[in-house]
Amino acid sequence: RYDIARVIEIFARRCPEERALFSCLCRHLHRHLAVFEPVDFVRAARGLAAAEYRDDRVVHALAKWARKRVAEFSSFDWDSFVASVALLKGGDEGHLEGKLRLLAPPESASALA
Repeated sequence: RYDIARVIEIFARRCPEERALFSCLCRHLHRHLAVFEPVDFVRAARGLAAAEYRDDRVVHALAKWARKRVAEFSSFDWDSFVASVALLKGGDEGHLEGKLRLLAPPESASALA
């Protein structure tokens, strides 16, 4: 296995205009979502937001899997993820961002102290 989220993030910085590359990476992304950790969701969303390629199916899948595992996210990671999803949607679907913001994990007791 390889770190698909990290690969997406790196290629988004180096060649964001490569539509064929990101199309291929997005197909691979779907296969890895079940084993993603919170940082992987953040990296994938941030990388895809920086690339020129857009695929609504990937945004939907990322959001769906992240919602299922929201308890694993820190509030910082969740906010970063939601911000990147909002960039991916380009303000086109504000209700998705709103739904994700409502699911934000509670602040940990140690962070509040």
